[in-house]
Amino acid sequence: MRKSPKHNGASSTVGTALTVSSESTTSPEALQSDIVILVVGSAGSGKSTFVNYVVDAVSTPGTHDRVQVHEDLEEQGTRSIHALRLQPTASSQQEILHRVVLVDGPGLKDGDYPQHLDVVKNLRDWLATHYGAYGTHKLRAYCGILYIQDISVSNVLSSASVEAVNTLISLGRAIRCDDMVLATMKWGKNPDNSTYRGLSKLKEGPWKQMIDAGIQIHDIKRGKEQENALGVIDFFLERQSLPRSPLSPVTLVQRSYPINDALAGGGHADDIVILMPGTGPNSGTVADIVLQDGREDDIIIPVMGLTRAGKSSFINRLLSDTKVTDRMEVKDTQLRSCTQHVQPVVISEAELPPECGSLRENLNGRRLVLVDTPGFDDTCIGNGGILVRVAAWLEESYRKGMLVGGVIYLHNISCDSFGKSAVTNLKIFERLCGVKSMKMVKIVTTKWDVISPERGEAFLEELKRDFWKLLLEREAAVHRVRPEQEPSKFSVEQYDAPWKIVDKIVEAMMDRDRALQIQHELVGKKRFLRETEAGATIRAELKDRREALKDVKKAMKGRPVEENDDSVDRDLNTVEMEMKMLDPTLAQRFKRVFGLS
Repeated sequence: MRKSPKHNGASSTVGTALTVSSESTTSPEALQSDIVILVVGSAGSGKSTFVNYVVDAVSTPGTHDRVQVHEDLEEQGTRSIHALRLQPTASSQQEILHRVVLVDGPGLKDGDYPQHLDVVKNLRDWLATHYGAYGTHKLRAYCGILYIQDISVSNVLSSASVEAVNTLISLGRAIRCDDMVLATMKWGKNPDNSTYRGLSKLKEGPWKQMIDAGIQIHDIKRGKEQENALGVIDFFLERQSLPRSPLSPVTLVQRSYPINDALAGGGHADDIVILMPGTGPNSGTVADIVLQDGREDDIIIPVMGLTRAGKSSFINRLLSDTKVTDRMEVKDTQLRSCTQHVQPVVISEAELPPECGSLRENLNGRRLVLVDTPGFDDTCIGNGGILVRVAAWLEESYRKGMLVGGVIYLHNISCDSFGKSAVTNLKIFERLCGVKSMKMVKIVTTKWDVISPERGEAFLEELKRDFWKLLLEREAAVHRVRPEQEPSKFSVEQYDAPWKIVDKIVEAMMDRDRALQIQHELVGKKRFLRETEAGATIRAELKDRREALKDVKKAMKGRPVEENDDSVDRDLNTVEMEMKMLDPTLAQRFKRVFGLS
């Protein structure tokens, strides 16, 4: 790949005979000549690992302490501020290297912007305590910010990633840093072509304004981790010798245009799109060919899960074996959510593959309807907007007499974290299905071909023990889907083909209720969406977020003007709009009053 002029993959010239002190920097040790580098990023992105790369590269093995790295799904990330000063013992650059202080701060939690602002405040206060001049915000030492991005994550442009970029800019403004660098970690976890495409989209999208402001990107490549990490240190060493000047201002630009234009490809990778109630094809009344032609004996199987879990790809694998020509759209990028709307596809008995004899027998002439759904962590549309779309389709199909045969919930097993958005997604899913419907749920783990079997199995056991325990107690079942690439490496005893999973759902559906809780609530109990358990869960989450943002806004009133921006106000507006999406329309209220629903 040809690197842009601002993309640096150069190796380091730093001497290697160094030792490291693991004590946190205290006030007497903090010197005006220090070169302070704040290492920030999302929890689990590889901040502590980066620090350890530097430590290992410049130290004799076994002679130094390393930063603890948490690798389990729930407890990833640094909990407190930890500072390390490099102490060279033999190098032509001993004096300058002794001045380097690496500061590993707490990870930015997924979907928790108030926590991000707390991290900014704590790092700012730490710098003020040790390097003084808080009142004027002019630190006595050179200070740079290194932002670590996990390039292997399935959804690079998740809402959490966008919030992290906002936080990075807020931190730079708060401490008036001298320089900033973006570094990508965890290369090699995904195929190179996929990783490079994700990086390219980041540079074209949310990072574009930072790159335009002169901020460089460094890749910490697999096999060259220590060398590339020292290359980042070299950059800061070179920069600190130049005359100090404020970093060029960076502003996130938001655009506005019709929602349909955005979703049709007219948008930009850094857009923050808010779907207003009553706009878009699935917002209230549902216009859908499959629903218009719905039959009472149709068997619906919704395919749900987090964004980038592989929902559309899973359905396309099923369709590729049939005579059906329709396909789900799968965008070849790591940025946007692939599925923006509810997308059903019908498979008749005659269109099934020849090997599905038992499934054909169980269908007994009925049609199968696979339903691709957006994830409840969608980049462009909040959880409220997603629930409006999914619930509207499920409600209309239930009124048509189309019943749910089972639900497939996909999870990308190569994801090495289970953050707040994943927990929220699972909670909404549980409330949407209901306790009685859990026995029709198949939790299907995907992407076993991009993770070692041992690591994948360890993650699976932790998921079953710590996150899926309640679902399994209610008779949900877990499956490993057999990868499409090199399937011979994955035994048929442990890994199921997609059609085998569907066959098991249809085979068992006669012994259970074939409707989800939210369908009973909307149709049978005539509840508004916000009154359903899934709707109430999202409203409670949004209310908590709104109160936390209000507290942050109140706390910011006493801060210097240059630290304040409109990101908190934007987030508050987004939360308010999501809450309004769940409110009943005037037509829905009218129907309830006159008993027409």
